Amino acid sequence: MSSRVLALLALLAVALLPSDSRAFTIRTGFTDGCHEQFATDAFLRSLPELPAFPADAVPRDDWENVASVYLNVDEELDRGARFALYSVVLGARAPDTEGHSITNAQALRAAQSNPTGQYAHCLRARDDDYDAGNASALAGCREEILASVVRALDAVRAAEGDRHREVEEIVVTLDVYGAFETKVWLPAYHLGRALHTLQDSFSHMLRGPTMHSVVHVMNFEAAVAGRLDEARDGLAHSVTMDRCALPLDEGERPLQGARYDATVNASAQLLQVASALLRADMEGTQPTLLLVEEALDTWLTLADPAALGDFEACTDDNDYCASPWLAIARRQPTTPAFACAAAPSPRAGTPQGVWLFGVLSAGCLVRRTRRRGSRARAGGTGR
Repeated sequence: MSSRVLALLALLAVALLPSDSRAFTIRTGFTDGCHEQFATDAFLRSLPELPAFPADAVPRDDWENVASVYLNVDEELDRGARFALYSVVLGARAPDTEGHSITNAQALRAAQSNPTGQYAHCLRARDDDYDAGNASALAGCREEILASVVRALDAVRAAEGDRHREVEEIVVTLDVYGAFETKVWLPAYHLGRALHTLQDSFSHMLRGPTMHSVVHVMNFEAAVAGRLDEARDGLAHSVTMDRCALPLDEGERPLQGARYDATVNASAQLLQVASALLRADMEGTQPTLLLVEEALDTWLTLADPAALGDFEACTDDNDYCASPWLAIARRQPTTPAFACAAAPSPRAGTPQGVWLFGVLSAGCLVRRTRRRGSRARAGGTGR
């Protein structure tokens, strides 16, 4: 196999590895669909509260073919409800791809490490430093969710009562098919984006024992750039925390169910209160964002350190107020892209993990061999 092929395979492997994501994973050929499942469970639980989308306004195109890939629903849904769910799920996927193919490693990495886009994933931005950075990052996360809800309301208002005008084309990705356009119900799509941000708070923040309060906010941007100082920038983003099924020790297993239930409960609550705003707007009633703010207060409020024990602040010195999530979060911290020394090890029992690890190792070996060869030709020692 040529060095060029190996290098291309290594690039593809990095794009597909879970470590290239900075959120609960989305569905690909190599990763589980965490966001899709959370959004689906929340939607089905909230269905009686949601504004109905009329079946006669559902577009007749290829969206159902894409829906068959992304939707995992046992319940029978009418055509309007299925289109609404499809739109929510695509919105929940969007912040991790932003219209880029999952095989486009360069575009994905640039989008995910953008310093101005961290709040869409409930992560610290570049200036969210020290303990005060927890409060500023949490405020940015909440603002991002509210902005998505406002965009959903704006889509309803722009349509001026014509439900057909609430349908628009967006760019999505589907594994090897790359990027293409599909139609969505725009208000539901924006609510899906809001769900994504809220859901990420359960993988990117250390929480208190009840899952309602936030103890500490993690950092992806500094970690992937290779300049993270934990005391200043916060705990490095955790690849382990992004998995739907956490690799837990025996005593940690109750945390798995607690996190899943909390993520779905929070998603359902946000979907219900945001949908109430949409319905009020459709009926000509002036909606208020106060309901959304109150829902966010339930799940996105910074914990009082004194309420967690004899603490003045939640820092590395006290294991972030003895967070039960810290040991899990430290197991696989995000490291700089293409750092051969930090290449992820294969997951036990997964052939694709072994293959990807081999490809990454081969890519690093090619690069090292090429450097040695160049030095030898230049009369160097090859070290």
